[in-house]
Amino acid sequence: MRHFSGTAVPLAMVVFIAVGISCSESSVLGEDFIDSGNFEVTAIDTISLKISTIQFDSIVTSNTGRLLIGSHNMEVGKITSESYFNLTYESTLVIDDTYQFDSLVLTLPMDGYVNRVPDEGVHYTIQVHQLSNDLEFRSTGSLYNVSEIDGVEDDLRLLGENTIYVESDRLATVSITLDENLGQDLYGKLVAGHEIFTLTDEFQQYLNGFKLSIAEDPSGFIGFATDSIKMTMMMSDKSQSPPEVVEYDFVISGSPHYSKIQTEDSIDALAEIEDIYDESLSNVTDDIAYIQAGSGYAIKIDLSNVRNLLLDDHDFIMAGAELKLSWLQTGDNEIPETLIGTYINGDFVDVTGENYSLSLQHDEDYNRDNFYTMDISSLVNVLLEPLTDHDYYLLIQTTEFNSTTTSIMLGDQTYDSELIIYTISNNE
Repeated sequence: MRHFSGTAVPLAMVVFIAVGISCSESSVLGEDFIDSGNFEVTAIDTISLKISTIQFDSIVTSNTGRLLIGSHNMEVGKITSESYFNLTYESTLVIDDTYQFDSLVLTLPMDGYVNRVPDEGVHYTIQVHQLSNDLEFRSTGSLYNVSEIDGVEDDLRLLGENTIYVESDRLATVSITLDENLGQDLYGKLVAGHEIFTLTDEFQQYLNGFKLSIAEDPSGFIGFATDSIKMTMMMSDKSQSPPEVVEYDFVISGSPHYSKIQTEDSIDALAEIEDIYDESLSNVTDDIAYIQAGSGYAIKIDLSNVRNLLLDDHDFIMAGAELKLSWLQTGDNEIPETLIGTYINGDFVDVTGENYSLSLQHDEDYNRDNFYTMDISSLVNVLLEPLTDHDYYLLIQTTEFNSTTTSIMLGDQTYDSELIIYTISNNE
């Protein structure tokens, strides 16, 4: 078994809503279970389950390959993301007084992730501040969406900004010319062969680190590829005729970095929850559960009541179990094609070591995709074993849960979500 907290630390918040079982005449899975013959399929309608919204205390947002910035009023509340990073040098450059400093430029290539950016595009003013205290990894070697850096906000120094036009279907590389005083001071230390260019720790303590954000109150989120971010010292070698341009790069490459993702003005049912043992029934949350990547909100489905299906008639055999979860959409929310499910116990330990896919399906009656399906036969079979006395749950998240702000709302039985248990009986 593997412990699920490899990407998230213990839980702090939970909201419960009910989901029921109902009879169904058709299924995405049903025809795959039973061959033609002397058998009939029966849908069982005697189980009640719970679907809940939980929130991780924190999730790792360093080492995800992305720095995320932006803000938007999401379904769970207002989400704001700012990113922090430090840099190091790739190699030592030996220069002399024939070189001349020109500029210090930060290059930020977008990695293709955009979310809630208006269709017509939007102007973002991207700012870079120098931190007033050293940015360091925690003792775990990671940084989290809720990590606070002591003294960081006390005396931030604006180094530069650039206004760009962002569209959801177009990549861009942002270049920001940084404060000349920082560039000149860094250049002077490079010429002098200062120890910061021989000791990485000294160099990072000199810089402290940087904060990357969007000015004012933007609508939408954009991501930047951490392995392509660089700060370049632009110089001219005057010993050449004409003077030769020399570039000296500083990169993240293992340096501390993370996205700080905050939730404000949460909906009442989430804001009032104090710990994992609190519950808020469906009439409080309008029959909805929430997944909010980046903020740590995920969905947990209680499957323990499946044991009520224990059958003493040996002519009945369980053929399969299918979970169907209806989704709800707001005007600007893109529905992900796939969700990720993990089987866990009450201590949030992954009991199988595998992830399972919940797939968006097409409802021909309404000519639209409006539910996710998942074959949970293997777990239901375990739960139906007479000697099984453990509680098991299905934890549902989005893909890239730690590095995006993807969101999804799933409804309970009020929105036709259901667990369908198929049994077969021999009619001979």
